[in-house]
Amino acid sequence: MVYLYPTGDTFIIYSDKNSLPKDMLINVIELDELPQGYGILKRNSNGEFYYDSGEPLPTEETVEDKLARMERQMEAQQQHSLTILDVNLTLYEEVLTLREEIAALKGTDNV
Repeated sequence: MVYLYPTGDTFIIYSDKNSLPKDMLINVIELDELPQGYGILKRNSNGEFYYDSGEPLPTEETVEDKLARMERQMEAQQQHSLTILDVNLTLYEEVLTLREEIAALKGTDNV
């Protein structure tokens, strides 16, 4: 026996009626068994339950696909690291410039 609680056009499946909050019990639908299949449990206009699989299950990633994906991730990470390095160098140059300006205002060569 399974217990279905409607949530719009889909259902939440419970295997234990006692696990449902009491305020949900009035809307629960009891079924002897679930339909075969996978996906989101729905009910058609005839009141029959079925699974809407939506899109097909993703295919298993091949070794070549995994390698290509990892290389893309590595390249993106390297580009990100270079961008951060560029920002840090720019900030460092600004700090040096400000130190030189302060030293000039104080009339000293200490930077």
